Amino acid sequence: MKENKIRLLIVDDNKEIANILSDYLGNRDEFEVVGKAANGIEALKIIGSIDIDLIILDLIMPKLDGIGVLEELNTMNLVHRPKVVVLSAVGGDEYTKRALSLGANYYIIKPFDMEVFASRMIELFYDSNAITAVDQTAYTKELHKPAHIDLEIEISEFLHKLGVPVHIKGYIYIKEAIEMAINDMTTLSGITKIIYPAIAEKHSTTESRVERSIRHAIEVLSLKNRTELWKKLFKSTLMNNKEKPTNGEFIGVVADTIRLKIKKEI
Repeated sequence: MKENKIRLLIVDDNKEIANILSDYLGNRDEFEVVGKAANGIEALKIIGSIDIDLIILDLIMPKLDGIGVLEELNTMNLVHRPKVVVLSAVGGDEYTKRALSLGANYYIIKPFDMEVFASRMIELFYDSNAITAVDQTAYTKELHKPAHIDLEIEISEFLHKLGVPVHIKGYIYIKEAIEMAINDMTTLSGITKIIYPAIAEKHSTTESRVERSIRHAIEVLSLKNRTELWKKLFKSTLMNNKEKPTNGEFIGVVADTIRLKIKKEI
């Protein structure tokens, strides 16, 4: 066991994600979770009271967001300034540049692979020059595909064939959920802990609204859909006299179908 552990503070208003991070990292020899905070105000109180080596920081939170935490951190007279890893579903240039300009050492896009994430945290702590400042593909196990394949177009075209209504909000959520599943099929095992929270954070909504919107889109689709493609994809569902697939089943089946199609084209 290592004598000097990396002392972590986890800042995320999603309790499930915070607990997953705490349980996984806390059970490793390299880390010690010394605190958890559900918003920026709580985080700053902890930062000012105990010595911390590394902060895992969500961006979108109540009371005070991640950007606010970074701004306040720069005004605090700390003997030991902790390194900061931003962990967020929001990955636009505006957010990343702002966070990095305020002193964040690393920016990771959700969803991510936990084992690789832990390895990168160790690498960052002991050798900050060894990795880049923004990382997305290393954490999502992204499907390697030739440049001519546009995943968003592939998904949109497939959903169009199925007849998914594009005018309802669930359409956008379904597209993003399928893309996340294609990039990393293991996210389907944690659809309520990974996929819904990531989409909810990106669109500034709640996980329950994401779940309901996707479910509503599938309900609308199942009521009107009698195509051969639908029957082929959800044969087992129909054989079991179920009216419609679950959210996880729909996302998983469509994601796997598109994934196999892309592999054939590579």
